[in-house]
Amino acid sequence: LVGDDDAIWVGSMGGGARKIVADASYTKDLSRASGGGLTTPLIRDIAADAHGAIWFATPAGLFHYLESTWIDDIMGADGQDPRLNAINDLLYDSQGRLWVATAGAGIRLNRPSLTGFTNIVYNRTAGHLPSNGVNAVEEDGEGGIWAGTFNGLSRFHQGIWTTHLLSDTLPSLVITDLLAKDDGMWIGTEDGLIYYDSLTNTVTVVSELEDHLVETLAADGLGNLWVGTATNGIWTLSDNGWQHMAHDPNKAGTLPGNQISIGGLARDPMSDSGMWANILEIGLVYWDGHRWHLRSNELPNSVLYRLYSEPMSGDLWFGSE
Repeated sequence: LVGDDDAIWVGSMGGGARKIVADASYTKDLSRASGGGLTTPLIRDIAADAHGAIWFATPAGLFHYLESTWIDDIMGADGQDPRLNAINDLLYDSQGRLWVATAGAGIRLNRPSLTGFTNIVYNRTAGHLPSNGVNAVEEDGEGGIWAGTFNGLSRFHQGIWTTHLLSDTLPSLVITDLLAKDDGMWIGTEDGLIYYDSLTNTVTVVSELEDHLVETLAADGLGNLWVGTATNGIWTLSDNGWQHMAHDPNKAGTLPGNQISIGGLARDPMSDSGMWANILEIGLVYWDGHRWHLRSNELPNSVLYRLYSEPMSGDLWFGSE
């Protein structure tokens, strides 16, 4: 994740969160073991709000970090569904609201109020979503909120949820990631990638990624699309068309591995063509616009999860076991 000061944040499935400053001069440890406010070492997503606060999604609840102060937002009291704490994805939208996608209880909407935040829950039981398991949440150019679930898509606009895109238009009903662009939405699934054009209400299937599990979507500073896959490396889309980046043991500077993690791409705000990536069993790598560089040797270990870079400073937050 890219934060407002350009720091890169990385969350892990076992080591909490850590921040690496843009010039790589030092890292800041926010793991549970370091005495930070996280009560779990498992980080599934990271988001930043307009006040510079960093939000951490975990299987044990939501955590808020600002200027070395921690606040936890853990659900379960007063008859609340404890599954609201199993969080997959976060979105801080243009209206200052925090959307929290959960693994089994739908979506929590945290709206700012005079006393902090007011929570609203949207789920399948109430007819809002096709599934209570939500992998991704994204805002489109009209302010609509998309939910990518285990069973298709829903869109929230002007207070109403609608099922978006029929099942026969999707390569798979399991939505893995979403990325808004121009007048449409990139939709990653377990079996490929499509682009939905909201102006023409048409869907384009990306043949290059047919039958590939899309793990993560990102855009670099040039507006190029980056697609990280589970076993087939990275694909990019620019004005020159699709390009494939894959590991080649006989060629220096190629992608060190082909297994990109969930949420394992983050643009470098200090370089238009720069991109951070997390490769399973290898760790953190960096694309400088010409070649890949292994950076995991600068970290405590190579087991990482979500990446987040802060837009102003270029610092990178990361996590490890």
